[in-house]
Amino acid sequence: MTPKEKAIELAAKFMDFVDYEGDDCLTEHEKMRKTSKICALIAVDEIIKDRERLSDSLFYDLNYWIEVRTQIQDI
Repeated sequence: MTPKEKAIELAAKFMDFVDYEGDDCLTEHEKMRKTSKICALIAVDEIIKDRERLSDSLFYDLNYWIEVRTQIQDI
């Protein structure tokens, strides 16, 4: 899976869990999208912060997760 595909997947997974009430200039969908991106960024940041423990793992690629983070910010 490319970093961009992973970014989209992570943000989409959080869409079901965000809810907004309020009346500012953003639509509800835009608010939900923004919040889901924030949640996905938090998840990726935790993976990146845990890199020392995971660095010995054959499945861990720090550059991949850094690119996923970048892609989340861009979607």
